[in-house]
Amino acid sequence: MEKVFNKWCEQLLDTGKGNRLINFKDVKLRTIDVLSPDSTELLKRVSGGDKLTFYDVDSYVKVLREQLTSEDDITEFEREKLNKYKIQNTLSKFLTRKQLLAYKQSITLHSLLRNIKKTAQDYIIEKGINILYLTFGLLCWRENEDVDEWFNSPLVLIPVTIDYNPQDKIYSIKEYEDEIVTNPTLLYKLKSEYNLDLPEFRQAEFENETLAEYLVRVQGYVETNNWFVKDEMKIGTFSFMKLDMYKDLKENQNKILKKPIIQKLLNKPEVKEKQEEEINDEVFGEDNAKLEDLIEKEDDEQDKIFKNLELKLHNVVDADSSQMNAIFQAKSGESFVLQGPPGSGKSQTITNLIAEFLNDGKKILFVSEKLAALNVVYNNLRKVGLSDFCLELHSNKTNKKEVINELYKILGQNKKSVNSSAKFEVEELERYKEQLDKYTEILHTEIPNLQKTPFEIFGIISENKEIPIFEYVLPLLDTRDIQYLNEALDLLKLFIKYSEFVGYDYRVNNWAGFNHFDLT
Repeated sequence: MEKVFNKWCEQLLDTGKGNRLINFKDVKLRTIDVLSPDSTELLKRVSGGDKLTFYDVDSYVKVLREQLTSEDDITEFEREKLNKYKIQNTLSKFLTRKQLLAYKQSITLHSLLRNIKKTAQDYIIEKGINILYLTFGLLCWRENEDVDEWFNSPLVLIPVTIDYNPQDKIYSIKEYEDEIVTNPTLLYKLKSEYNLDLPEFRQAEFENETLAEYLVRVQGYVETNNWFVKDEMKIGTFSFMKLDMYKDLKENQNKILKKPIIQKLLNKPEVKEKQEEEINDEVFGEDNAKLEDLIEKEDDEQDKIFKNLELKLHNVVDADSSQMNAIFQAKSGESFVLQGPPGSGKSQTITNLIAEFLNDGKKILFVSEKLAALNVVYNNLRKVGLSDFCLELHSNKTNKKEVINELYKILGQNKKSVNSSAKFEVEELERYKEQLDKYTEILHTEIPNLQKTPFEIFGIISENKEIPIFEYVLPLLDTRDIQYLNEALDLLKLFIKYSEFVGYDYRVNNWAGFNHFDLT
């Protein structure tokens, strides 16, 4: 069982050469070099909450290109003139404290920042995760000395966001969250494959250590491998969320392997029946036997059991019988897949399930890769006044500070009393339910003399909906029997046969009422 679990965990890792946290490459429209200020000063400003604007390097490049002559070696000349180090030496002295200098050859800064911003923003909207980082330092390493292929791995990353002011046409950058991380994917790879414990950069731990000094300290760790560190800064998109999942799974492996759902997924059937019985006993108590009957009995018998149990639910949005059945199954501890096309009410069912488990005093974790799915359920809960029970952890509007502030606000709130109208609403619900149950009962109760239910009669009528409707009252219908009904049908068929000659209303025919049949 542990082998299968470990195999699952390893599938989350991405320490291969295709991961940009391991093998960083300057992708044309997804990365940009930051040239000034120096790494220590830039980290200090960004982590301190400063909002920095990008220096208008495009204007300088445009003027410089216009000054170039049309010599034969124009391409080489341009490349030399527009070298990023010459740009850095020329323009750094013009920067204000609230500016930074970023540049990438052959691409305008405006186009590049627009594309990076859109990529990061799309990821936040779709998955609620920020993947945009400002990186400091590159570890240059290779697998062994016999291989000429070198890899560049970012060392320190700080999450950032890029904003655009359309009036001034200026891009700016600021910190997204107050957390500086040392490349976790690289740390794991070096530890697991090279037994090298690379130090992490922690400002609180090394208050007197600058970023430049940290990079020197890292150099001391890797020089025995003939690797080296470069003091360079980049802006780009990176993602290492799956590594956090891997760590969480490995650190809590013993607890996770004891969970019934995990053991079922790992195909350990011997624990299934016992655990299901324990879960079922906790959920419904004395009603549990009824719930088991509900699963086994036919549809008509299920309806009777529903009548006794459905008012025990605490639905906050509308639910039909199939949705209530799913809620019953979940309350009983059943593990199942709820499947249905868009618009079939899956989000409504999830909303009711959350409300149901909240009433039972349970904690609910609702996860989805797509932010839109979470928003639908959250909005449902908000509309019915349950938003105070929700803690958003997957949102483009949520960071660690806001999560802590939200917890502080909710924990400090007074307990709310039950709404005075709640009792009336429950009584009204019971009254409506009795009316609906009575209607259903009458609809399916057989009329003795006719030996048919109203439901069956309505079915016969619907099968003949193309026939014109005319009103004709059968007197004393409750005293008639099936023989009378059959005779009436025969007479109606006879009437239909001769109606072509006598007319629809036979009473206006000239021969109506004539009963002298002894004619010569």
